Amino acid sequence: MNADPINHPAHYTFSAVEPIDVIEAWQLGFHLGNAVKYIARAERKGACLEDLKKARWYLDREIGRMNEEVEVIEKEEDEPLICLACDGSGVSRQSSRPDDFGPHFICQFCRGTGVCRDAA
Repeated sequence: MNADPINHPAHYTFSAVEPIDVIEAWQLGFHLGNAVKYIARAERKGACLEDLKKARWYLDREIGRMNEEVEVIEKEEDEPLICLACDGSGVSRQSSRPDDFGPHFICQFCRGTGVCRDAA
């Protein structure tokens, strides 16, 4: 592939696959995509150490974002979940007929409390 300073810069066309193709194929997103970009061009564009530091900066940003997601998930796990079988009422229907309000039973997961972690 011929180098084109806009569409195919020389520091990205050193192999059969350009970093942008990898980033898009792997769906890396902004932070990881930039990290790959800076690592790929590190020894080819000039300031190798600067590019590696930029890659690390983007990795640190992604790690920080992922840590925040984990903290949110861990916080949500501390909150009780509503039972899917009884929608929090503690009573689940046995009949599937819309006109039948027949026999009901206490949800096997929440035992009538409406709060369950094991449902579904």
